[in-house]
Amino acid sequence: MNGSLNTSDYESYKTNKLTMNIYLKALERSLLILGAFIYFNIIAYYKKDIIEYVPYGKKYYTAISLVSHLLFIFSLDLVLLYIFAFVFDMPI
Repeated sequence: MNGSLNTSDYESYKTNKLTMNIYLKALERSLLILGAFIYFNIIAYYKKDIIEYVPYGKKYYTAISLVSHLLFIFSLDLVLLYIFAFVFDMPI
């Protein structure tokens, strides 16, 4: 009987751990999407300055915006992964 209780406890622990991981992954993705919206607000605010002051800014604005978006989201994802790994003891 003790063996079945241990198995039951383990299954409960595993289920709760998986449920917490699912919630944390959803929170991480939501924060990434929020970060993308924040990035687009920032880039919209500085669009005129980028076009005016960056060399070839008018010609390559889309490329500049996409590359900086990639770098911003990549760095935000790394920061969130490490924060979640240390704060919530979640594997990377």
